[in-house]
Amino acid sequence: MIKNVIFDLGVVLLDVDYQKTILAFEKLGIQNAKQAFSKHSQDDFFRAFEKGEITDNEFLDGLSILSQEADKSSLASAWCAMLGALPEDKMQFLQKLKGKYRLFILSNTNSIHKKWFEKEIDMQYGWDTFASCFDFIGYSHELGERKPNPESYELLIRRYKLERNRTLFIDDTLEHVLGARKTAINAIHYRDGENLEKLLAPFLVL
Repeated sequence: MIKNVIFDLGVVLLDVDYQKTILAFEKLGIQNAKQAFSKHSQDDFFRAFEKGEITDNEFLDGLSILSQEADKSSLASAWCAMLGALPEDKMQFLQKLKGKYRLFILSNTNSIHKKWFEKEIDMQYGWDTFASCFDFIGYSHELGERKPNPESYELLIRRYKLERNRTLFIDDTLEHVLGARKTAINAIHYRDGENLEKLLAPFLVL
């Protein structure tokens, strides 16, 4: 029986459209943006930012060089263009699970995106209302590890003493799902647009 549910944040819960950031980057003069950054392809520069190895200013400085000196405000806006809202049905689902299961978030993200989506969710529902659904919200840039590195999952398992066979992980990136399975926890692949509640229904008592 599942007792713990670990959610990815982007796409699984929060709407994300990577193409919007790719197009915004291209408008600012960043060449080969699609090759450098997309759901399935991120170069070392973006990975380092997700692991907290470089600061916001260092990241924006790097983008500025790539864009031939676009201003940092425009670059930050372009970087956040991919981020959307938290759909109401998903928020209602989380509140339905709250108290019945131990809920967690494990997200590959960065400090600029964190500020944006926490503000967005706060305007929608109140950040405290959202955050209260979870025992822990883990961001890669704060943990210093990113999926699919097994250590990113192990940090959560150790810290909260999670029983592996009673833990379920959901992510929209298959590579991250496979990484979770290597740690012997249950993991399922979410596809953009799927009904999250229906997907999880066979694993949970609702």
